[in-house]
Amino acid sequence: MNKSHFWTQFRYDAQHSGRTLSPRLSKPNLRWHANVSRRLSEDLLIGPDNTLYVGGFEGCYALNQLSGEQLWLFKTEDPCYGLAMDLAKGTIYVTSMDFNLYALNLYGEELWRFRAGNAISGAPVVGLDSRVYFGSHDSYLYCVDPEGNELWSFKSGGEIYSSPAVSTNNDLYFGSIDHNIYALDKKGNQKWVFTTGDEVVSSPVIGEDGTLYSGSRDGNLYALSPQGNLIWSFSTKSAIHGSPALGFDSSVFTGSENGNLYALDKEGTLKWSVQTGSEIYLSPTVVETDDVYICSDNNTLFAIDSKGLPRWEFKVNHKLYCSPVVAPDGTVYISSSNGNLYAIGL
Repeated sequence: MNKSHFWTQFRYDAQHSGRTLSPRLSKPNLRWHANVSRRLSEDLLIGPDNTLYVGGFEGCYALNQLSGEQLWLFKTEDPCYGLAMDLAKGTIYVTSMDFNLYALNLYGEELWRFRAGNAISGAPVVGLDSRVYFGSHDSYLYCVDPEGNELWSFKSGGEIYSSPAVSTNNDLYFGSIDHNIYALDKKGNQKWVFTTGDEVVSSPVIGEDGTLYSGSRDGNLYALSPQGNLIWSFSTKSAIHGSPALGFDSSVFTGSENGNLYALDKEGTLKWSVQTGSEIYLSPTVVETDDVYICSDNNTLFAIDSKGLPRWEFKVNHKLYCSPVVAPDGTVYISSSNGNLYAIGL
């Protein structure tokens, strides 16, 4: 798991836990907002140098975390919707709908690019060995080394929109619109495949005990063993688009298109649910007290405590496109469909 408290990968870390030890906010105060692009990526990165990195219609932006001032823009031919950072090497990886994975330095200068066979809408992920993994609409999952050389690729049965999750022993898990969840070893060999009832656009999450959690558009959240066996499933009776998140008490949180945020225990039993009043397409985020942040399609960010009680709401004028990202000081970042980025803090 990520020990730095900096948000350097999609859903915080390579396991996509969606949780951080950052403190919760007692109330939402707008620190700043900036109009960055026509549309921003579903996730953004927070580096250790007070810099935010976010994808948009024109490419990858770097912003001052304290003010929202733009520092640089790396332009891509088509929108950029996925980012990851290798802190040890100081490299930012950017996926784009122009078919390319780009490697940039911290000044926004291109180091190299790797071209896939079709658009890339999911975020890349950096493994413990600094290899980079990502899926493409050409149905392939790719593995490239830090110099941009392809090490292997694996063909699934359909387009890949989800971001792969990487375990501590470098096994990989990802979903495909062919209804399947795949497990590969670090050499790209298939270990197993689990079939759901509909497309899997949710990115899988790996628990500390190796349990894999993934949603499907069939409305179920699945818990699978490292061997691919079903441990339990929980039906929300409506499509799940976002990724689940893990609590520090072993709870699992997921949103659903029916507008509910669900909290389950590690056995898959419902602890509580909260109705947000509109569809949930994004992913929840958990902070140190097991408070949960979730964005609903009614332009609202909700803060829910560990018992399922609403704590506060923050509403904007346009639909929210970014799952909540939390800085080490507790500041929450979200973005909206008109390209605004919001910093919500004390």
